[in-house]
Amino acid sequence: MMNLTEKLNLINSYLGSVDTNKVKLAIQLLDTKASEYWKETTYGSWKNFCSKEISLSLSAIYVYTKTIEIAKSIKFTADDMENIVGHIGWGKFRIGVTKVDRENPLSVKNFIEKFKNLNLNEVVKFEDNASNLVEFSFKLPVDVADILTEKLLIRGMRLYNKNRANASAALVKLIKELPESF
Repeated sequence: MMNLTEKLNLINSYLGSVDTNKVKLAIQLLDTKASEYWKETTYGSWKNFCSKEISLSLSAIYVYTKTIEIAKSIKFTADDMENIVGHIGWGKFRIGVTKVDRENPLSVKNFIEKFKNLNLNEVVKFEDNASNLVEFSFKLPVDVADILTEKLLIRGMRLYNKNRANASAALVKLIKELPESF
């Protein structure tokens, strides 16, 4: 088992990498987050640890770790993920995993086939006649925000450096899917 310094060296070696090494980077980030090593430091939180030790934005780290969490939840192994990313690229993989039904996961071959032509610039938009919009500004506890983020990613929200694009339209889709009794 690697110590924290070895893990950080490995993570840093993958920074700026292309596609299949992004899978390795994401797996190492998630593994490090789950380990006890960083918790034994004086940073006090994963956020503080990442801010000081990893040369990525916190939102990028979140996207990497969340992508791997979702991929693992649909039973993809590290080899499966590298195979998929080798065929369709990290961007399509990252978005594709958010669109897979966890109850009926796809095989690697079917995943590649389904998402190989995914338009990475596709956005979810309000209908043209949307008017009388109300602005919300609020903060959520991290555990609740993680759940909401996952639900919105599936419905078209995109995470970029410290920015959630298409969040409003994705939230509208989520609300429209709620049962009437809600």
